[in-house]
Parts: sequence; C-alpha cells; structure tokens
Amino acid sequence: MDTLQGYIEHITFSNSDNGFIVAKFKEKQKKDLTTIIGVMPSVQPGEALSIEGEWKNHSNFGRQFEVKNFVIEIPSDIVGIQKYLESGLVKGIGPVYAEKIVQKFKTETLDIIDETPHRLLEVEGIGKKRIEMIRKNWEDQKIIRQVIIFLRTYGISPTYAQKIYKMYANASIQKVKENPYILAKDITGIGFKIADNIAEKLGFEKTSPLRIASGIEYVLFEMTSAGHTCYPLEEFLQTSQKILEVEDILIKKELDSLILKKQVIKDFLDKDGEKK
Repeated sequence: MDTLQGYIEHITFSNSDNGFIVAKFKEKQKKDLTTIIGVMPSVQPGEALSIEGEWKNHSNFGRQFEVKNFVIEIPSDIVGIQKYLESGLVKGIGPVYAEKIVQKFKTETLDIIDETPHRLLEVEGIGKKRIEMIRKNWEDQKIIRQVIIFLRTYGISPTYAQKIYKMYANASIQKVKENPYILAKDITGIGFKIADNIAEKLGFEKTSPLRIASGIEYVLFEMTSAGHTCYPLEEFLQTSQKILEVEDILIKKELDSLILKKQVIKDFLDKDGEKK
C-alpha cells in the first residue's frame, strides 16, 4: 500500500450512515489536489492525516486514492492549523476567529486551546461564553478521536467505531473495557465472535460469566435463525461447549441465571412435543 501525508482540503460527498467520504486531499509538497475515497468517519476539512491505500482508476471520475487506513495527525504549520479551525469542527470558531486566533498564537494555537483556553480572551471579540463553547467542543472531538484510536487497537474499523460512539457517546471506551460483549447486543454487524476477540485482547478469561452469557445468547440466536423455536437441553449444552470451550457446569450456571431473569425460557415437553 502507498502512504500519503497532508490534509483534507474539502469534502465533496459524505454518507453519515457508514462514514464513507469523497474528498480533495492536499499532499505535502504538491500543488495539485488528490481525490481520495473511503470510510473515514468524523474527519473534517483542514484535518492533517497520514493515509494508507491504493490508487484506482474510475471510469467516470479518473484517478482516485482508495483509503484503507488513516491516522489523524495534529497540524503543525500555520496554514494547516488555520484550515483545521476554519472547518467548523470546533463550534465557536469559524473562518474569522480562526484567522484572528492563528495570527495571535501562531503554531502554539492548538496547545493554547487544549491546555490554556482562557488565553483566548486575548483575541479581540472572544468572550467567556464563546470560550466555554470552544472548550466543550474541543473536548468532544478529543474523545471521538480517542474512541477511534482505542477501538482500532482491537481491530474495529472506523465505521464501527462511529456506530459505537453514537450508541455510548463519551462512555464508549469505559463501556467496552467493562463489558465488550455488549457490542454483540447493541451494535449491528458486531457479533459474539468479534466481541469475543476484543475481550480476549482486553484480558477477559474464557470462563468469564459475561463471556459465557453472551455465548449462550449467540448460540440461541443461531438456532433461532436456523428455524428452531426450542432445542433439547443436552444438545444445546454440547453446541455451547464447542463454541465456548468451557465446562458445561459453567454454561448451566449462566443458563440458569438467564432463565431466572426470564431472558431464556425453559419448558418441559413430552415425546410428542407438547408441554407437560
């Protein structure tokens, strides 16, 4: 794969549902803009990026760079910083204030916003209310980035990271660390196996009650999808044991817990399939 570095000049198309964008990318030391495409949720014009991908030739739109991976970088030069702030990413700062702030603080601008935002009072026209708006939105954007970076470590794409952030907001990282198996319940497209892989990387034991309960629900879902409305207990335990690779006594314990919570129904049927 090839690697490009630069910043988003402007976005020509975006799909908020899946994070897919078409954008113009300004590469370092190049005059012409590059058309890039790919799933890049939450990126904004002016953001400095390091992107990895492949060149493609589209029959209608010509040469494009298809992004496979990307890393958001902090812009370090004055032009990049001003572009970043002009983008509207940080509410409270538009083109006018972006120019004023960058003229005042130069390359220290982002450090000022991050560490000592009260110093923005030194910029003409900026008051305490605007500073509070800027501070809050700056913190929100930091959290979104942290979520994307954290989840990428566990093999979760930016598309799913965006879905997870929409579901749990600022609590995203905490929720996943505490119980990655909730992703199998709450996020369409993330099933038990993906959640189990994340849990393993986070240090969850195979015998974790959270894992076993989620595995039971996964097996029940698979059986329901196959057309079953009920299933013999012993066969269910055998199937669960193969998937979970734990003793059946542990599976029975969590199954009983789910039955008590009425999340699973246990019935006794006669040989004709009628309730006893």
